[in-house]
Amino acid sequence: MKFAAFFMAEYANMITVSCMTVILFLGGWQPLFPVAWGSNYIPVALFASGGLVAIFHGLNPARRRDRITLPIFGLIFLAIAALFLIPPLQQALIPLFWFLAKVGMILFLYIWIRGTLPRFRYDQLMGFAWKVLFPIALMNLLVTALLVAWFS
Repeated sequence: MKFAAFFMAEYANMITVSCMTVILFLGGWQPLFPVAWGSNYIPVALFASGGLVAIFHGLNPARRRDRITLPIFGLIFLAIAALFLIPPLQQALIPLFWFLAKVGMILFLYIWIRGTLPRFRYDQLMGFAWKVLFPIALMNLLVTALLVAWFS
C-alpha cells in the first residue's frame, strides 16, 4: 500500500502541475480560438463523433460484451453532446471542457515525454539548468526589459 500511495501521490502531483500550467500559461478556461470561429461547437463535434463511433462498433462488436456496453456509452456521449447545445448549460460546460481538454493534453505530453526520454541523473539536470536554462532565462529577462523600455 505504501508503494501504491507513492504512485498515487506522483500522479496527483502531475495533475496539479498540469492544472497550474493551464491556468498560468495557457489561458485557463478560455477557448483556443474565438466563439465566432465556432469554438462552442468543438465539444459537440467531439462527443457526438465519439458517440457515433461507439454505437457503430457496438453494432459490429469484436467481443460479446461490446454489443451491450458500446451502444450504452455511445448514447451517453450523444447525451453529453446534446447538453452542450443547451444555452444555459453551455455557459457552464464550455469553460469546463476547455480547461479539462488543456489539462488532458498537458498530461498526455507529460506522460509521453516521461515514457520516451531516459531518466537523467540529478547532476545532469543541475548542469543543464545552470549551463543552459539559466542563461536563456537571463537573456529573456534582458530582452523583455529592453523591449518594455523601448516601446513604453
